[in-house]
Amino acid sequence: MDFKFKKYWRKTGLNPKWGNKLIELINQKKPHHFLEIGVFCGVTSRNICEFLNIIQRGDFTYTGIDLFGDDNEDNDEKKPTYIKHQKFSNPLKHIYYNFYLKENLNSLESVKKFLKNFENKVYLYKGKLYFQIFLKISSHFLGNSNFLLNKYYNKYVLKD
Repeated sequence: MDFKFKKYWRKTGLNPKWGNKLIELINQKKPHHFLEIGVFCGVTSRNICEFLNIIQRGDFTYTGIDLFGDDNEDNDEKKPTYIKHQKFSNPLKHIYYNFYLKENLNSLESVKKFLKNFENKVYLYKGKLYFQIFLKISSHFLGNSNFLLNKYYNKYVLKD
C-alpha cells in the first residue's frame, strides 16, 4: 500500500513520520470501525478515513470525540492558546482561515466540513469525553440502540 499521511493545510498533532506509523498499524489490523479521542483539527481523522475507505472499499465507520474548542467552566480541559487565538506562522494561512473563511479549525463545524466526503460514515461527538465514551461503548454491547445524554450529563436514556 502506497498511502502517505498528509498534513493538508491545517494544524496537526502528528508529523508525517508518526502519521505513517499509525497508517501502518491500521493496515495491519484493518478495522471496520475506528474511534479517535481528541480529534483536534481533523487531519488525522481525514487520513484515517481516506485510508479506511481504500482498504475497506467504503465499508467503515469513524467515530471522533473532542471538546471542539468548548471552553466553558464545566470542562476540566482548556483549549491551547494557539488554537484559541488561531495564530499561524504562515501569513497566508492566517489570512485564509481568520479573515476569508472566518473559521476556527478546532470547531465541530470546521471538522465536519473537512470530513464532508465521508459524512455518512463519520460520527463526531462534542462534549465531556467520559460520557461520550461510555455511551459509544455501551451501544456496542446493547446492539444498535442509541443513547442520549440529558442536558445535565448525569444520566442517560435509551432511544429506539
